[in-house]
Amino acid sequence: MARRKDHSREELKELILSAAWDIIASGGVSKLTAREIGKKIGYVPGTIYNIFPSMEVLQLHVNARTLKLLAEKLGKVTEKGRGTPLEARLIGLARAYLAFAQTYRPFWMALFANDLTDLKQTQSWYGQAIEEVFLPLETILREECPDNPSVREDSHILWSSVHGITYLWATGKMPPAKESHVKKTSSAGKKAEWERMVTRLVGVFCAA
Repeated sequence: MARRKDHSREELKELILSAAWDIIASGGVSKLTAREIGKKIGYVPGTIYNIFPSMEVLQLHVNARTLKLLAEKLGKVTEKGRGTPLEARLIGLARAYLAFAQTYRPFWMALFANDLTDLKQTQSWYGQAIEEVFLPLETILREECPDNPSVREDSHILWSSVHGITYLWATGKMPPAKESHVKKTSSAGKKAEWERMVTRLVGVFCAA
């Protein structure tokens, strides 16, 4: 494939990110390679590395787009739920997170597909993208409990717990209900179990 100079650096960055998004959508993050992106945008693979120093950095940028989209959707639910009881608002936010995990599954799973811990620590902008996801829950807790000095910590604890339950559900590792000896294998059964566990989690949190 011949080298091209049809786009500016910023245009190339957007082309690469859009191509990466499409590749993940159709085949998952395991299909994301410089060669596949190059084929899709009509550039040699080396061009991708001129814009992003590694595929890990590129994936981090794609993940940041996913986090931004998630934060926007959770923010809308937070605004819509104003005026309703705290427990209902928290459950509504949790359900919105589950809906996102279902609708954008390839991108949501890509957030946890590779160990990018060391890289994340060098990219402060990515940490900010993560904080934006916690913000809707933190906003609800600040509105409902303005005198609570531990709102930020509480939001991280609760949201991490909801995420854990959702991840178990999405990966098929959800444990069966305590009172049942029959493992639920249907999608409806697992979702019902997710609902039960998250509702109980939120109930315990609100009662604390």
